[in-house]
Amino acid sequence: MRAYLESSSLAALLGNTLFVHGAVDARSMGLVPVDTTRFEMPPPGSEAHVGTRFRRYETVAAWVVALNDFLRRGLVTLPLPLTLPLTLPLTLTLTQP
Repeated sequence: MRAYLESSSLAALLGNTLFVHGAVDARSMGLVPVDTTRFEMPPPGSEAHVGTRFRRYETVAAWVVALNDFLRRGLVTLPLPLTLPLTLPLTLTLTQP
């Protein structure tokens, strides 16, 4: 399972098509939680938290790189051994406390 997660991506950009694990909307587009923020859907008014709870990326390409870097950093803190069943939502276990 760990090997699967290590070879996965939260987002991929192929040409002008974006593939994501989850959804993209006006609140989440371009935002990545800082490492000390638990992964969450950015709340209404989340622009006020850019710099403290989220980082904003202006281009889709930069956002995709940042999302995947966020995943990689979260995997470093994932406890071993990683076995099924995992407690869902999995994204909550991928971030630093």
